[in-house]
Amino acid sequence: EIDLHPPTIAALSRAFLVRAEKDPDLLLRFDQSRMEEWEIALNAGKVSQAAVEAFVKEHSLNPTNDSHVEMTQVLGGRIVAVITRFDELEEDLLGRCARRLVELEDEGDDACRNWFVRVGVPDSELEAFTSVDTE
Repeated sequence: EIDLHPPTIAALSRAFLVRAEKDPDLLLRFDQSRMEEWEIALNAGKVSQAAVEAFVKEHSLNPTNDSHVEMTQVLGGRIVAVITRFDELEEDLLGRCARRLVELEDEGDDACRNWFVRVGVPDSELEAFTSVDTE
């Protein structure tokens, strides 16, 4: 049986790169001044379609085989579902990091902030979430 996790993760990794590059033709972060919310889903579909097409080609899947069709639908659905929730998931992750940071600092661990920054959590975002959570 073919594992859908690697192509899902690869597609989401690509989506994160596209999102970070802020490609105007493929925006994956909602910007009220430039787009409508439905456009995120449309762009997520584009990323998903490219991933599914690559997956079908890599595994020489038959588009008339019901199990292959189901597999590609599951793959595509997973990708779109996660991409459309990127903003929500990012906010949740930052909130968790900020709460954990407060816990560690309360325990006297002064080096923990540097660890969060090293793994990619911007210090300014940690500060923003920490101040919101403690108010």
